[in-house]
Amino acid sequence: MNSIPRAVVIGLLVLSIGVWLGLSRQPIQALANACDASLTWCNGADEELQLHVTKSSQQSLNHTEIELIEIDLVGAAGIQLSGRISGETMYMGQFNVNFKRIQQGQLQAITSLPNCVESQTMIWRLDINQGETSTHQNQTFFFSSPAH
Repeated sequence: MNSIPRAVVIGLLVLSIGVWLGLSRQPIQALANACDASLTWCNGADEELQLHVTKSSQQSLNHTEIELIEIDLVGAAGIQLSGRISGETMYMGQFNVNFKRIQQGQLQAITSLPNCVESQTMIWRLDINQGETSTHQNQTFFFSSPAH
């Protein structure tokens, strides 16, 4: 009689761990088919916008190196854009990205990312808002930053 409750408790514990592991992997599996803009140029949903993210660095006043990223966006002819970065695999807050037009149809933003102490690659989400018109839809891109 004592072994039945023990078996139930062990069964529930194993089931709980399995569900927890399955839920914790779900966001990463959902992104498995997404284009990683830190590795290649990625198309937006309407295929007019293309985005690529590269690492950059800048020396600060106290001669330490600051890690930055350059976000290059092509295909934004005459459209007012705004962007917002948020962590996809871990909540790291949200922050706005200000794009500057560097030539016709090409925008660039240079920004830093919050430090992540996770031992896995961090997946970031960049939402591009294409203004108030209904002719252009908002775009979502993903990029990664390596583990520290």
